[in-house]
Parts: sequence; structure tokens; C-alpha cells
Amino acid sequence: MSEVDAGEGRVIRYYAGFHTAKPTAYEGETMPAEIKIYVPVMFARDVLDWGVPEFERDGVTSWRFEPNDRRDILEAYIGGQPYAALAYPSNLAPSRSGKVAIGPATLRLTSRVIINEGFLRQGQQETFLQIPKLEFDSMPLPPGAPDGFENAIGQFTIESGTVKTELTEGESLAINLLVRGRGNLDALKAPKLSETNGWKIYEPISIPRGDERRMISGIATFHQGLLPMEMKAMIPPFRLVYFDPEDATYKTAASEPIPIIMLPSTKAPGAATGPPPALAMPIERMNDILALVTPKHLTIPAAPALPSWTAHAIGGLAALLLILKAAWMRIAPGLRKDPVRERRNQELSTLSKIPANDDVALLKAAGAY
Repeated sequence: MSEVDAGEGRVIRYYAGFHTAKPTAYEGETMPAEIKIYVPVMFARDVLDWGVPEFERDGVTSWRFEPNDRRDILEAYIGGQPYAALAYPSNLAPSRSGKVAIGPATLRLTSRVIINEGFLRQGQQETFLQIPKLEFDSMPLPPGAPDGFENAIGQFTIESGTVKTELTEGESLAINLLVRGRGNLDALKAPKLSETNGWKIYEPISIPRGDERRMISGIATFHQGLLPMEMKAMIPPFRLVYFDPEDATYKTAASEPIPIIMLPSTKAPGAATGPPPALAMPIERMNDILALVTPKHLTIPAAPALPSWTAHAIGGLAALLLILKAAWMRIAPGLRKDPVRERRNQELSTLSKIPANDDVALLKAAGAY
């Protein structure tokens, strides 16, 4: 048991540690593992976030250790005191033989606390639990691995299938391969065709697993493209050579052969055969795709290019024209003559020419103004 300051004068005693399904494992063997913590029940009731541990690895690979749901918290009595127990499950695999280790780790728990600052208020407190390192032995695989073994470790079965079982000579096939079982599913290579004579084999595609990839049991899916180069009556079985750690032996899983009906090509003898139809796989993963290149495009000189400043000059000219137009619209009204004002000015000029002693003429002109 260890102790840690949980804030506000509280010191709690807790237990935390790594656990593996077996005390030893073979190199590359995936096995379940977990972190188990025990904290006082009264403290657990105030925990808001159970965190995700940060840990070191030495010679192992593993997925992240994530806590189970709060509803999976169990109670246990340790030293006569009630404790809450929570597991953080995952799996791991040794990446080398010899002594390997996982941890130490640090786990941050965020809990609710009452803070007294002259008045009571609710706050949050982070508590860090320390998880010690776990060491265990990793054994090398036994010698004498058969041909075709590519580090598949566990217990597996294979299923194969295709949508199209009737085809014409020159057509290709898309095969779906399912590997079911328990083991290093994410590290598996695609099963191999047991009889390759007369077949063109495309590069297989591995379909990534979803959230279930953290599980040690499940299904690994592959897409395999095949092109028969001669008349065939069946698709041969696919095989997967694996090592079973339970009885320390190498085994072979095989699928069932798939009967097919293959019809002769209707093309005239000697006629050029085109490429096989597209497989049900991403085009970027297909191979043997030819492209046509027109050589003259590589030798004809390019048309002379305009100077690099041409676009800037055109843009500057357009801006200048807009500025001139705005200036003209501002000053043009002042240059335009007003006919009413012109007539008034002429009448004033006439008034100024009337003699000062001619009152009658002055009154007539002023009345007309």
C-alpha cells in the first residue's frame, strides 16, 4: 500500500499495480494486461475523472490503458476498510526476448473537494497515484518454424469467399479473406495462396480494425486480387502458418477451395487482350497499370511566356483609371455653367450701366431682375 496527499489535509492509502495474464510470454505474443487500483470508498465517491495512465515501456508494445465504466467499480475490504477497485484493461506484447518491463506509470485522478476560504466553496483537486514497474520474462520462439511462417502467434482459422464464381478467361477475381481467432491480429500478414502456378497474385490489402483492435480476440480482414493465367476449375485454399503459444507448436490453418466456372475467351486468336477488369480494391493499391505518354509533348518547346510583371502592370493601369474617374466626378459639377446664374449676371451688368440720375430706367430694370 502507498500513501498520497489528496488535498485539504487528506492523506489516503491506495494500491495500484500492473497485472498480466501470464507470468511469461513468447516474443511477439499478445496477451491481456491491466492496471488495477484500490482507493478508499469515501475518496472514490468524489472522483470526477479517473484519468488515463502515462507509463514507460521497455521491450514491450501495448495499447493505451483506459478505465472501465464507473458502473464496473467494485468494493473490497482491505485491512477492514472498504476500498473501491477499478481496472484499466489493455493488452501488450514483448518485442524482444529476455527481461522486459512495463512501467512505472503515473495516474492522475481529479476529485471534488470543499475549500474553506472564510466561506465554503467547491473546487477540484488533482491526485497522482504512482504505479510501480512490472518486469517479466519473454521467451524466443522455438526453432524449426515451417516455410510461410510470418510471425503469426495465437490460435486462428481462415475463411475465404468471392462474389463472382463464373468468369471469362482474362477476368480477375476479388477474394475476401477472414482470419478469426485470438492473438496478434493487428500484426498478421495476409494468408497465402497454397498453389500459385497459373495465377497472377496482386498485393493484398489489409482492412484496419476499428475500436475492437484493442481486443485480443476478433477478426482480421484482407482483400486479395487474383488473375487466372490459364483455365481453372477452382480457387486453391489459402493458408496461414502460425505459432500456438498454448502448446508451443507451429500449426497451419487453411481455407476451403472455392469452385469456379471459367469460360473460354470470345476474342479472336491473336487479338490483343486488354488489362483485367478493376478489382474491388482501391485503385492506388493495384499494380501492373500502364500509362500512355505522347512523346511530342516532351519535345515541343513551350509558347513564349509574357514578362512576369505583365499582370501587375494591368492591375496598376485599372487602378489608375478608377482614380481618374473618381476625380472627374468630383470636379466636373464645378466646371459646368449654370444658365440661370449666367442670365442673372448679365442683368446685373445691365443695371450697373444705367446712369445714377435716371430713376425711371433704374426702376424698370430692377423690376425685371
